[in-house]
Amino acid sequence: SVWADFGVFASDEVYNQQRLNDINRAGTKTVLTHSGLDVGEDGMTHQCIDYVGLFRNTFGWNVVVPADPNQTDRATRWMLTEPGNICLAMGRSVLPVVTKEDGSPFYGGDYEFRDGAIDLLREGTDVVILAMGHLAGRAVEAHEALAKEGISAKVLHCATPLTMDKEALFALVGELPLLTCEDHHADTGIGAVAAMAFARAGKAVRIKNLGVTRYGLSGSNSDVLADMGLTAAGIAAGVRELLK
Repeated sequence: SVWADFGVFASDEVYNQQRLNDINRAGTKTVLTHSGLDVGEDGMTHQCIDYVGLFRNTFGWNVVVPADPNQTDRATRWMLTEPGNICLAMGRSVLPVVTKEDGSPFYGGDYEFRDGAIDLLREGTDVVILAMGHLAGRAVEAHEALAKEGISAKVLHCATPLTMDKEALFALVGELPLLTCEDHHADTGIGAVAAMAFARAGKAVRIKNLGVTRYGLSGSNSDVLADMGLTAAGIAAGVRELLK
């Protein structure tokens, strides 16, 4: 079955049913719209900022959080051909296309969606930014702003936080400081997954997690995200703080 609804109604409000879907191996495909602070004017009651954490509590659910419209298209096609329970999560606003340095679409051409893959959006040698979902584009903007200050930031994106390729993460980060950013609870999303992976592997890496740290305001998507520091400027500020 395929079901699409606001994030709060398809995950928070029906968590026990989704838990039963996990137990029964129902093979449900759930599409969350209006997730995160990107829900904007609908306010804190409609801010689904915990869906990764909720599905992380189960043992079979997978979560996909695409970076832009092109990856959403490829991820949807992949999801509909895969067995198991899969949640595809997106926000409310229209997203710009994530591009390569030459201006061509990163997720265009012969790009093929792969579960667990980590996308290398920009190279860098001083610090690593790991983004989830629509913050990928903002992370690329931060990379460009930081470059003007002489800071070289590698930008990664992972659309599948629960199945992220840990060995690839370790190889891409190495011993560099790591900043994670997501439109999701800062303690239960991709930042927490990454931090736990490094800790369990006995790897010492400086990590700072940017995300939702309180219920957000009601207003335009851009204003609500800016208030939480989840903008290109906020990501760049987080990198500077991490490098102090």
